[in-house]
Parts: sequence; structure tokens; C-alpha cells
Amino acid sequence: MWVKSEEKRKLALLSARNQMLFYMYVLVFWSIYDWIVEGYVGPALIIFVVGLAVYYVSYILYRRKNRHEAYDYQKERQRSGN
Repeated sequence: MWVKSEEKRKLALLSARNQMLFYMYVLVFWSIYDWIVEGYVGPALIIFVVGLAVYYVSYILYRRKNRHEAYDYQKERQRSGN
């Protein structure tokens, strides 16, 4: 049971990362296109920057949470003698 849930979690994280990369590239190219054609970057750059901020803040918080959980699990194993 545990392995299946761990695999699902990894797949979900991988698909979220791929989705973020896709949107990042589309918004960057849209911004470059607007800059070349219209002379300004337009709303795509704002969406891109806000999306990156949300992504990296959630990534940092997730890593910090997992680091604490792994540390707590390791301490619990040491207490139990395993």
C-alpha cells in the first residue's frame, strides 16, 4: 500500500513540474513576441513572474516541511531502537 501511494505522489509532482515548465515556456515566448511586435511585454510577463513566485514559494515550503518530517521520522526510529 505504501509503495503505491509513494508512486502516485511522485507522479503528481512530476506532472506538476512538467505543467509549470510548459506554462513557463509559453509565457516567455508570448512575452518575447509581444515585445518584438508590439513594443511592450504585456500581461504575459506579469503572469509569468507571479506564477514563478508561487511555484518557488510552494517548492521551498514543501521542501522545508519534508525535511522536518524526515528528521522527525529518523528521531522516532532511533528512539524505538530500529
